[in-house]
Amino acid sequence: MPPTIPKKGFTLIELVMAVSILSIGVVLVLRSFLSSSGALNVIGDRLSAIEILEGKVSALKEDASAGALKEANTNDRVDLNNRKASYSLHISKLNPDDKETNIEEVRLGLSWQEDNKGQEEILATYIENKKTAS
Repeated sequence: MPPTIPKKGFTLIELVMAVSILSIGVVLVLRSFLSSSGALNVIGDRLSAIEILEGKVSALKEDASAGALKEANTNDRVDLNNRKASYSLHISKLNPDDKETNIEEVRLGLSWQEDNKGQEEILATYIENKKTAS
């Protein structure tokens, strides 16, 4: 029997296994990247919603400094990053029986649809009316 010469290189099975393992790794990295970019979109929308709500609270505080803050329960539509969102405002006197203090409870909400999931951001605070609103 003649001596065998060792063959250099890889067999087809070794190449197929290497490519399979490499492709699984690439798929996992891409899935991770896509899910993190989706999470960044959600966070961006939430930050925009908070910014809108804080702007509304600032306007309400200006009204309260003039004594113009009144009880209300309203709903409206706003634009949130080129997406329609529902805005709700609820203002009520913190303690209706107390005639000395003029503190209002303010609750603002913003809700929108994202990837067929309902998202909502709520901001609640207390604001003092400087003068008695009539």
